[in-house]
Amino acid sequence: MQIPGVESAVPRRERAKELFVYVSSGTNLIPISASASNIENNITIGSEAHFIMARTMADARSSAVGAFSDQNQIAVTVQWRNSASQRNYQNEATALPNLYGSGQRPHVLTMMLLLRASSVFTITVTNLSASDIYLRLAHEGYKEYLSEYVS
Repeated sequence: MQIPGVESAVPRRERAKELFVYVSSGTNLIPISASASNIENNITIGSEAHFIMARTMADARSSAVGAFSDQNQIAVTVQWRNSASQRNYQNEATALPNLYGSGQRPHVLTMMLLLRASSVFTITVTNLSASDIYLRLAHEGYKEYLSEYVS
């Protein structure tokens, strides 16, 4: 029964959502040279849906085939930027563990981040250490499709 003046808790029409993961480097690790070298990595959000980012994960290694490294021991900073809003998400680059967890313990964003359809999410990574770093960044969330369906 619908109460007058109160919206239904379950709307008749809603947008379809599905779990999705954008990986910044595909199946490869991003090689980042030693001593303050910057790498920009772009993730293009498809035109069919918005992406709502909920969790982030990083795989950091000190060599391309070596074992995983403890992210807290790697001197890497990260800066996020979205082309749709033309703004950075931090006032300056921040340490990798502040924005990324591991596959076993993902970093859960305190507020989900909406990336609009057809926008480009840019991640700038700076290696501050004296050795090369190899990195894979994953962004887990939901695609929210632009067309509606009736449930």
